[in-house]
Amino acid sequence: EKGQGIPARIDFVEHLGDHQVVYADLLHKGQRIIAKVPMTHRFDCDDGEIGIALPPAWCHLFDRDGQACRASA
Repeated sequence: EKGQGIPARIDFVEHLGDHQVVYADLLHKGQRIIAKVPMTHRFDCDDGEIGIALPPAWCHLFDRDGQACRASA
């Protein structure tokens, strides 16, 4: 939702039945986020700027080489 979370712009959305994969560019960060989202939250490339907010436990982070980053204790 615009105005909440990290500002991003949707680049591409794959609708895959019961879920969708949203590819978005984080504004002012120069980085991309890819999220698997249930179809209860519909997204489209025409949505413009959105806000991304999610629980840290749901996040899986990867470095530039595609290797998973380990969580620190």
